[in-house]
Amino acid sequence: MHAVNMIRAPRYLICTDTSSNELHCFSDASEKAYAACIYLKTTEPNGSCNVNLVCAKTKVAPLKSLPIPRLELCGALLLTSLTRLTVKTVSALKLTISRTIYWTDSTIVLRWIRTSPHLLKTFVANRITEIQTASFVENWRHVPTKDNPADIASRGVYENTLEHCKLWWHGPSWLSQEETNWPITNYVKRYGGTVRVGFHKKKPIGP
Repeated sequence: MHAVNMIRAPRYLICTDTSSNELHCFSDASEKAYAACIYLKTTEPNGSCNVNLVCAKTKVAPLKSLPIPRLELCGALLLTSLTRLTVKTVSALKLTISRTIYWTDSTIVLRWIRTSPHLLKTFVANRITEIQTASFVENWRHVPTKDNPADIASRGVYENTLEHCKLWWHGPSWLSQEETNWPITNYVKRYGGTVRVGFHKKKPIGP
């Protein structure tokens, strides 16, 4: 715990002259916990980008064991709640956010988000309803697990590793590049870069 107290993070994250500001929001879960973390990406008029961690939150997994997909769903719901609070805070600073993108490495959660809640089981449906209400469904994207900074928060990491972890403090390296350089996962190849709500399922989707 003493080592944690020694970690220092920059408090001033907002550039004075930017052409665009984006929030990139990540969620993940493990058997131990589920987590959310949010990054502010600022682009200057000359095209250079800065990406910095704004906030993060972790919750211990319930004592009653839940399947990983449901924990991932809890992480996604936590993310929308944390994002809503972050947007409110940023707005108070007179900073305009051009877009907000949500990232998860769970293809099951993305599939649920693409589905109408009435076609899902109660546990999933209730949370998907909240997620679809709090966020634009088309703004949900798939991120490879190795590039998901929320994985660090959900699994835990040693203090000395965290202090020098660029993925944690600045997100995946490709995030500061043009969108055309972002990774194309198998999920993106199959469904495209965005998520759309579908109504084609006839039976409740589990688990």
